[in-house]
Amino acid sequence: MQSASRNSGAVLARAPWWRRGVRNGMAMGLLALAAILLRVVEGTFDGRLGRFFVENGTALAHGRNIVNVILVDFRGLDTLGEISVVLSAGIAALALLRRKQPEAPG
Repeated sequence: MQSASRNSGAVLARAPWWRRGVRNGMAMGLLALAAILLRVVEGTFDGRLGRFFVENGTALAHGRNIVNVILVDFRGLDTLGEISVVLSAGIAALALLRRKQPEAPG
């Protein structure tokens, strides 16, 4: 069992310099993200926007399901933009998957 841990250390020591940099950069990025999330969670919650949607969902949008009212009526253009991004990514992925490989010469 100890030989496995020594071998993994040897593999990391032989890793190219840029892999260590990428690994360290990712670790620092995750730590920064965790620090930012902890800072955000510390704050107090302001429920004014939620109350607005609940109070005006039926009156302005004539809907009973508050989630649908928010997505379709209050944030319609934002939702349309998100759908178009996902659709574009799907079309690009499909084009890459259906790409024909060039035949080998000979």
